[in-house]
Amino acid sequence: MADDERLEILQRLERGEITAAQAEEFLEAWEEGAERELGDVQEEGNVFSDITQWSPEGALTALQLDSFVGRITARAGTPTLVVATVRARAGDAAEAKKLLEKVDLQFEERDHRAHVKADFAKSIFDLFRGAKVSVDFDVTLPAEAAFTVNYGTGPLATEGITSLRANLGNGNVTTDAARADVNIGNGKIVSRGGRELAINGGNVKVLAEAAGALEKFTYNAGNGLVELKAEALAETANYKMHFGNGKVVAAWARPPENCLIEVTALASKLESNLPFNKEGNTMVYARGEPRARIEIDAAHCKVHVTTEEEPK
Repeated sequence: MADDERLEILQRLERGEITAAQAEEFLEAWEEGAERELGDVQEEGNVFSDITQWSPEGALTALQLDSFVGRITARAGTPTLVVATVRARAGDAAEAKKLLEKVDLQFEERDHRAHVKADFAKSIFDLFRGAKVSVDFDVTLPAEAAFTVNYGTGPLATEGITSLRANLGNGNVTTDAARADVNIGNGKIVSRGGRELAINGGNVKVLAEAAGALEKFTYNAGNGLVELKAEALAETANYKMHFGNGKVVAAWARPPENCLIEVTALASKLESNLPFNKEGNTMVYARGEPRARIEIDAAHCKVHVTTEEEPK
């Protein structure tokens, strides 16, 4: 067993994420080179948990995770490790065991690609009525491996991973992935320094932190709020935002240069201290050579661009 693998388990024990008994079984499982399912652990509030860990044999280029409800946390690192915690809310251990047995965890590895799935096909309505069952995933994978997530509802957070593709019904996504593609019904997305970001959804709030690094951004949603905050606009920015009703707030420490910003709407209200010119249904801000371009198209759109003093 590699020292870093043993260290990972001991660190989880120190953080209180697992008990001493669980750590011992994890260590035994690593020694045997096989996955190990731990027994039910009763937690506060009549919540029972069953923990399974899995590690692929080879180096991965991609990992796909399919689930229905629960928290997903992924980080870059080695070795590749997937820890799945199935939680059941029940009155006693016997009832919890029946619920836990209805969740089928599947792990597959082929051609350096891994697929992890939590199958809720059996008695799905009974499982989720009253939020009885959820699955939390803690994933460690190579930074350059493509990470794909398909699930119904819950928070998703990634750190240090280069590529993220997420499809979810409802939830909040926080990521520093250089390339992120998110399809979402309702939720909030926080991008921390990514270069490429694509959003498709219904009612979505997007916050791009350190947006000066954001070079390519596409946004298609029914309703939403987009906040772009940075010292300066990326020199090669290419942003296209299309939605029905919403608001765009762009705050830069310095006025954007060498750019073209176009706002097109049937009905639009523009608040800005930059010199926009109105041309029919389009409002245009142009300065220098238009290497950076921002295009906003919406039936109802409020765009607010503010320029702040450069930090001392």
